[in-house]
Amino acid sequence: MQKGILKNIFLATVIVSAGVLGNIGTAVGEVSAAEVNTTISNPAILDVSAFTNWTTKKGVEVFKNGSYGVDYTMDAYTKTGNVFKTTANRTVTLDGQSVAMYMPAGAATGIYYCLYKWVKTEIGKEYTVAFDVAISTNDTTGAIPNLYVDSTGTNIKTVKSSYSSNYRQSITFTATAQTSTLTLELRKPNFTTTYSAGVKLTNFASGKSEMQIAKEKAELENQADSERQTAARDTIADLFENGDVTGIIKEETDQAAIDYAKSLVDDVTDSSNRAELDQLLTEAQEQLDAKIAEKEEKKAQQEEAKAAVEALFQNGDTAGAIKSMTNQALLDVAQQLVDVVDNNQKLTLQSALNKAQNQLNARIMIDFLFEDGNVDGEIKASTDQSDVDLAQKFIGFVTGEVAKEPLQTDLNKAVAQLSERERLANAPMEEAVKALFENDDVTGNIKTSTDQAAIDNAKELVATIKNASKKAELEAYITDAQQQLDARNVEIAAELARQQSAREAINNLFENDDATTNIKETTDQAAIEAVQTVIDTVTDTKLKAELQADLDKAKAQLKIRDTKIELSDFKFGDTTLKGTHNNADITKMNIVVDGVTYWGGKVTEDSFQFYALYKISKYSENVEVNFFNSKNELIITEKLNTLPTPTGEITNASYKIGESNIHGTFSGDIDSITVEIDGKLYYGGTVYPDGTFKFYGLDKKIKVDSEVIIRAYSLDKTYLGSKQLEVTL
Repeated sequence: MQKGILKNIFLATVIVSAGVLGNIGTAVGEVSAAEVNTTISNPAILDVSAFTNWTTKKGVEVFKNGSYGVDYTMDAYTKTGNVFKTTANRTVTLDGQSVAMYMPAGAATGIYYCLYKWVKTEIGKEYTVAFDVAISTNDTTGAIPNLYVDSTGTNIKTVKSSYSSNYRQSITFTATAQTSTLTLELRKPNFTTTYSAGVKLTNFASGKSEMQIAKEKAELENQADSERQTAARDTIADLFENGDVTGIIKEETDQAAIDYAKSLVDDVTDSSNRAELDQLLTEAQEQLDAKIAEKEEKKAQQEEAKAAVEALFQNGDTAGAIKSMTNQALLDVAQQLVDVVDNNQKLTLQSALNKAQNQLNARIMIDFLFEDGNVDGEIKASTDQSDVDLAQKFIGFVTGEVAKEPLQTDLNKAVAQLSERERLANAPMEEAVKALFENDDVTGNIKTSTDQAAIDNAKELVATIKNASKKAELEAYITDAQQQLDARNVEIAAELARQQSAREAINNLFENDDATTNIKETTDQAAIEAVQTVIDTVTDTKLKAELQADLDKAKAQLKIRDTKIELSDFKFGDTTLKGTHNNADITKMNIVVDGVTYWGGKVTEDSFQFYALYKISKYSENVEVNFFNSKNELIITEKLNTLPTPTGEITNASYKIGESNIHGTFSGDIDSITVEIDGKLYYGGTVYPDGTFKFYGLDKKIKVDSEVIIRAYSLDKTYLGSKQLEVTL
């Protein structure tokens, strides 16, 4: 047999809205969420919707014999489905929705049969457990089922009935611990063994009692109203500077802000606090009303001042020009009105008023320049430049081109008249000053004829001018003329010194200090460069050209003197005359042979060559080589040494019958040969630079007894000699 307690009724805790337990019984209260605008936590503390443990108060897993508060030994039991049965046939039936306890007939008198269950509670809070109960007994006095919470208990109504009759019962208790013990007891007092007793509990409901819910509702309502009071009080404080409700309201506080605060105060339910908050709002409203009234007054003052200021200007445009009728009296009236305007607007109006004052001041100063103040008339005789300058200064204080233009136009009339007056008076002085300069341009150079006397005369005339500005202007031109004259005199002296120095330096390059002669032996490139530096400082172009021409003579002579020509060895018969030079100016050349000139050749920066074949012969007695610059100016002439007479001889010659060629050797200047065979002359053959020659003789029918003579010639066909050929077999 299985031993233990009844198992598997789940104890579940849930959060339910107020009013959920309203139909359980008279001990369970309701809460309206709408009234407190919140929810109340009301968990069910007992749940029999599923199986879970029922146990003894002390946790011993037994069916219980005896009265509440006393533990007895455990009854053994068996479980069949959802029915638990002890050895004494007592039963407990748990179906997840109800609890049924039954003691059969035969049980001893005064038997107490109990079940315990622990439920979660909050200390100090009141709870109600409600259920429907039906009692079954065959005894006239009936069974007595009891429901206990810890030491507090109540007897369930005892009836003699069957399970078909249900009665709603409940128990209300205040929790003293976080876990409370629920005890269900079935007692059969004074029963005989022939009577049975049973009880069935259904439709369980549990949770906070009606009184507890009402209490929490009141607490929530108080808390909510406290929060509403705080929100209203903070909002009202925010209407005032630094949150001080005894002070003044903020500048930005307006009617909308006060109305919003009023709506929060209206939600406060505590009448005394609401009255206090209403009084604070009244103070804020009164201050706002006073501020609005003050602003309206200032606005009226501002509009009056604005109208007075705009009336000073044409078309009321404060950015434009003042009216012709605007005078100081109107300005003074407008100033008085502007003085009482609020500072935020005063700056703008004062700025416009200042513009009007500046225009009026300028107009007064301009009118003062003219006869009877008529700007279309003549300026006063007393009007001078200082008066005009002062009026111009006052115009400078005027802002805006629209306002400034008519003033400047009228002042320009005075300026034009004054300028014409002064021009006529100062004309002789200006002419005297202009006469000092070329083309009368006082910004240019002085004339070559300008001297100290002319400058002094102009200076005396200018000294009589009364207009300080014009006088200073002309004196500045005279000063410039004086500086130019002084500089010219200094330059003339310096130029003469440079010219003399250059001439002496050039003459010193030549013999006897005479530039028409040849340069001295001591004259070198350094000396010429030094003279060139001196010539470069001369500014007189004509004289400078003369000096440069003399120096160029010295340069040319030095160039020729230093020019070196190296002619390569040349002998009659050579094709090209070659050589080197050291003069970069040499670009052309020719040769003159016994009075006959031949142009040509190739000249580089340091060498030359000239094709001379047939131009120079052995009879040439005078050969000159001439070198020129790019301007065809002769730089130097070199004479070619007398050419040696060509010489040479055939040293050996032989021929063997049947061979193709006659062979031989020679020495000297032999360039060609002829062969005479038995009186017949043949030309041809080849002469080699190595001193050998050959002549084709196979077709010449040479015999052993033939007379063969070989003759030798130079390049210019000079006969050099002959040799008898030896013929062999």
